[in-house]
Amino acid sequence: MKKILFFLSVLFVFTACYKDENPDGQLSDEFYLRHEGTDMPVWVRGNDDKETFIIFLHGGPLLSGVENAVYDHFDRLESDYAMVYYDQRGGGFTHGKRAVNLNEEQFVEDLEVLTKLIKNKYPQAKNLFLMGHSWGGYLATAFLKKGVNQVDFKGWIQLSGNHNFPLNWASSRLFGIDYAQNRIAENDPDKSVWEERLKALEDTPEITNIQELRVINYIGQIIDREVNAEKNQFSEPSLFYLLSSPVGTGKDQKDLELLEDLIVFGDQSPNMDRIVLPTLLVYGGKDAIVPKNLGQNAYDLIGTPEEDKKLVILEESGHDIWGIEVDAFFSTVKDFVEEYK
Repeated sequence: MKKILFFLSVLFVFTACYKDENPDGQLSDEFYLRHEGTDMPVWVRGNDDKETFIIFLHGGPLLSGVENAVYDHFDRLESDYAMVYYDQRGGGFTHGKRAVNLNEEQFVEDLEVLTKLIKNKYPQAKNLFLMGHSWGGYLATAFLKKGVNQVDFKGWIQLSGNHNFPLNWASSRLFGIDYAQNRIAENDPDKSVWEERLKALEDTPEITNIQELRVINYIGQIIDREVNAEKNQFSEPSLFYLLSSPVGTGKDQKDLELLEDLIVFGDQSPNMDRIVLPTLLVYGGKDAIVPKNLGQNAYDLIGTPEEDKKLVILEESGHDIWGIEVDAFFSTVKDFVEEYK
């Protein structure tokens, strides 16, 4: 593992860096973090008056965190806190050697460097929180288990977060089987299609490679869209935006095969009791991609005292946990941050 004590001089550069003000007077900084051959865009946006910064870890892997800023997914948080969005190496709008070092250790090191950068660049960032969505939950877990990384943070938030890929895929498969069986029993107009999907799930009893993983994930994505499409209060990215991304953000994950072992077999369960930070776990009752039992499993494994950890299930919500039960979601997150900042 490379030493990161000299990150200020050798591990990052600001490219097209500027500081401006949003129309409403809030902070808006955009720059690139350069580390180990990859330029990762960072966008710090929101209200820094409360000295509270939330580092957001996007899902995927190899998708985009900046996408969440562009589409105002967390504007309700930005009204009170400064949100730190960045695209992890290999995904989104990253540049340079995009496929270099696509492994868990490097993702964690990137986050360590970003954390030190935020602390150095923003002395007002006295209250740091970590918030991971889906794969971002796995990365957050790995990061917090390592060394003394917890000391910089007041708490962490899991949003439909994964920490155990084998358990995740097995749970998603069972969710899909149950959903397909119900559609077939109801004589759905697409009954024959769901019979084909059910067979595909039944023919994939184990997930041992990326091809089998794609079967489970593809059907989970279909279910998630069907369950949540009409209720989701946030719009899908435009075609122009998708085409402007180097990897087609949200649609195509280039170089995902390089992460096959990690996303098939990765499991943070061992030693999760090392994590003792205040913890908020938020999961969707209708999430077919990271089902809600992952939340209970994480709750049971972490070492945070009972009085400082909370599991919330939003029963009508899917994978984009912020999109349907909007008021309940944001009040839950804000209450947690206000309690522990």
